[in-house]
Amino acid sequence: KIKSRTKRKFCTTITGLHNSDLDLDKLAGKWRKMYSCSAAYDKDDNGGNGSIKIAGDRRESILEYLTENNIATKEQIRVHGY
Repeated sequence: KIKSRTKRKFCTTITGLHNSDLDLDKLAGKWRKMYSCSAAYDKDDNGGNGSIKIAGDRRESILEYLTENNIATKEQIRVHGY
């Protein structure tokens, strides 16, 4: 999902990564280094997996990363936004 902060600034949110082998905090750190942007893992208070928020429009690059590393298939991923 992408959200517009201002007319030119965006924030990409990744939710629904239910793989128990994934450490989402480390994944956010890896994306922070890969894409040279801020990325943060927000824990869900209700016991869910939470979400990862990344600065910028990174929908296509995150989709490519998730499919190349067999974290999710293209059929499992929904891209929202403009």
